[in-house]
Amino acid sequence: MPNLLETWSYRQLVVFFVWRDLIVRYRQTVFGTLWLVLRPLTMTFLLRLVFQNQIGQSNGTVPYIFYAVSGYLCWQFMATSATEAGNSLINNITSINKVYYPRLVLPLSAIVTNLVEFTVSTILLIIWLLLAKTPAVYHPGWMVISLIMLVLVTTGVGCLFASLFVRFRDLKFVLPFFLQAGILFAPIGFSPTHFTNISAWLLFINPVTAPMELFRFALFGQAYYPVMSTVIIGLFESLLLLAIGLTIFHTVERNLADTL
Repeated sequence: MPNLLETWSYRQLVVFFVWRDLIVRYRQTVFGTLWLVLRPLTMTFLLRLVFQNQIGQSNGTVPYIFYAVSGYLCWQFMATSATEAGNSLINNITSINKVYYPRLVLPLSAIVTNLVEFTVSTILLIIWLLLAKTPAVYHPGWMVISLIMLVLVTTGVGCLFASLFVRFRDLKFVLPFFLQAGILFAPIGFSPTHFTNISAWLLFINPVTAPMELFRFALFGQAYYPVMSTVIIGLFESLLLLAIGLTIFHTVERNLADTL
């Protein structure tokens, strides 16, 4: 596995890459940081059209739009971060060939950049809840736990993607497509409790389901208390994905200069 202590010693470089990516991302855009709000709102509108007539209102007292936005924020963070982390090595070939630093810095920088956006979006969602006077109970501790699980999953998938994209360039066009299609198998616009048998298991074994349900519980309170078996499975999946991703990344990293 990569030397995590060495990577930690280069944390200032991670901060530099994050700052650079944020500036580049929003410079010369008309709406700027408003995209942090516009993207989840657009997807929520589409989810409402697709799911609400079939499944009805979400459980509890929270309006559907807040339920869907909270789920989409989690999925958007994972999917976007994993894709950008996957492309991080290929997009930084010049610096890799000229300067030494732990290559794990690159996918981590991509993930942290999106983590900043996710944090801003979450704060905006909480403000929106307060302005709408929506009954909600906030559990910061559970929110931190859900975020840690989400970051573990994203880091594992992102490092795996980065390793595969270096070896097989065509995959950088294929895997992100399937990752985005995975939104259909995540409980974003509906609750997993609405399904039974095989459909329910497909939702529960999705590694994003557990942190997503914990995130909703942290925001909306007891009415959205997750199934504990789902949380346990999700924790195991997140640690497994992290171990697999880091191990494969370390294998590829040793011959990275020759491969690129």
